[in-house]
Amino acid sequence: MPQLDSILKNSPVLQGSSTVNVITAGYSHQCFQVSTTNGQVFLKIFNVGQEQQQLDISQLASKVGLAPQVLEICPKLGYLITEFIDAPTLMSVDLGVAEKLQISAELIYQCHQMKARVTRLELSDTLNELLLSAKLPPSSIGKLAAYSASLIQTITIDDKRLVLSHGDVNFNNILVAVNKNYLLDWEYCYLAEPEFDLAMCLAINQIDMSLQPGFIKHYQQYLRGDGRFSHVICPEKVTRYHEYSLFINALWFVSLDVNNVSEQQKVMQLRSKDYLSNIISA
Repeated sequence: MPQLDSILKNSPVLQGSSTVNVITAGYSHQCFQVSTTNGQVFLKIFNVGQEQQQLDISQLASKVGLAPQVLEICPKLGYLITEFIDAPTLMSVDLGVAEKLQISAELIYQCHQMKARVTRLELSDTLNELLLSAKLPPSSIGKLAAYSASLIQTITIDDKRLVLSHGDVNFNNILVAVNKNYLLDWEYCYLAEPEFDLAMCLAINQIDMSLQPGFIKHYQQYLRGDGRFSHVICPEKVTRYHEYSLFINALWFVSLDVNNVSEQQKVMQLRSKDYLSNIISA
């Protein structure tokens, strides 16, 4: 791996590194646990020149304690090094779904309090990009494009309510450490309405919508705690964003190369194909 070799050679933090272990679960980029003379660190490699926003947001989240401490960022070589947190993900801990949603709600709220200049979520652009990359026949794409247009028409965005949204709060992107939880993977950050993050969390974790009211309540308790009511959640809008999130997730999974996916992703691919087939045949 030439890029990894170059990073190990040039990174000040990784000088004297010995063991390098690949981390696969829950990450879409190349990730490693690296042993150095100063202890264990986490290394994430990006496509050079394509991830400046993610690097910036990771550093910001680190400064406010929402993400692991950033030790080194190198946009030129395309990598990020943080402290290594030896903790399980929220997906793997023995907690009920409602408890996991409560933890997620707090982290989402904290994310929404950060201020940063990031790309605005454009609903139609995201869908169009995914439709282009989906490995489906042209006739199916046409029907899905019509469905996507109908979805977008149901969502009216209020630009005054836009917040820094994480965009991918799945349980694998949350570390549950002692007295502290961390939010990882800032790849899909956008300026969006707060309902989008809540809806995407429900969709990507395949949460039954009967738990939506409690999830919203957990989020809003933090708003009431600090006296800010500008982002009071609209349940109907969460439902609409949920339909949108289910759709873009399905398109994302079917666009993956079947020869380079994990077992969990294969399961999600099959479910996504069934979901899209139902839309096409409706």
